[in-house]
Amino acid sequence: MDEEIPDIGTGKSGRPTNREGQDIDKVIRDCFVRGLSPRYVIEKTGLNKNTVYSKFRELEDGMKDDAPILDASDERNRRRSQYYLTIDDLISRTYGMLDRVEEHIDSCHKKIWMFRHSGCISLQN
Repeated sequence: MDEEIPDIGTGKSGRPTNREGQDIDKVIRDCFVRGLSPRYVIEKTGLNKNTVYSKFRELEDGMKDDAPILDASDERNRRRSQYYLTIDDLISRTYGMLDRVEEHIDSCHKKIWMFRHSGCISLQN
């Protein structure tokens, strides 16, 4: 599971407590802002699909109320821009992970070098 998206599915039926509801709303809102799809959010969080789709509709309606009336091409451009930002974020995270992996590899190489040169192991026959 992504470390960025917590698994907050409570595993119980019925309405969540007020605190759980606030946590659920925050996670869904954060995912919406990132441009993630409702299906992806459902899969990664374990939340009820009706809850996720309902909250996404509320957030989309709120955006429509705040935004000027857009024609279809403006709407496509806005969505395309959101997708590009999402892709840029994913690329950035991927490079961050790659940097951490490279640092770990360098650290391992240093440990191996130090071990080999400490006299603990002989490479000669």
